[in-house]
Amino acid sequence: MKNILILKLVFLSAVLCSQIMSQTNLSLQDRDCDEARILKVADSYQLIIPECMKEKLNLYDPEFIIWKLDDYDSFYLKSYSITDKQLPFAVIGDFNGDGTEDLAVEGHNNIATKFIALVSDSNDYNVIEIETSELNKSNGKYYSGVVYSYTGPGLIKSEWESSPLELLNDAIMCTIPESAALVYYYKDGKFITYMTAD
Repeated sequence: MKNILILKLVFLSAVLCSQIMSQTNLSLQDRDCDEARILKVADSYQLIIPECMKEKLNLYDPEFIIWKLDDYDSFYLKSYSITDKQLPFAVIGDFNGDGTEDLAVEGHNNIATKFIALVSDSNDYNVIEIETSELNKSNGKYYSGVVYSYTGPGLIKSEWESSPLELLNDAIMCTIPESAALVYYYKDGKFITYMTAD
């Protein structure tokens, strides 16, 4: 009787393990993992993040809060164009060229401002920390001092770099108004910077 019980437990454990492995190996499409979207809501815009990305963000940093449009002074927004690919704090694009759109977002916890990306592979999204900086605060409120925008594949030339940059996939333009600008592009598992203005 004891041996039969042990065999049943072993069998159930094997079935459960098989189900877990099967779920782990499902593609993003099979897991019903949508891509991030930017939608116009009333007189504003909203970043829609699917649950699979929210889970990854929470594992990365439970205290991480993505900026909102209200966190930006009008100075930063007056010449900024919102599209279905970009908000001042978020960029949607296929950064690694695998055919699935990724997401880059800036936000903060209680200590620092962080710019991170959720980059897809065949089964999941991986969190990559692109940049971390000191948290800005004014009049008791945290704020962001940079804006991000989408840039597609193509050739970029800059007097601040020794050679042109041939972008093969989507990338991210980071702009500090009236100061500097640079491109973040994905290569070999990380984001690399290319200065375009200073």
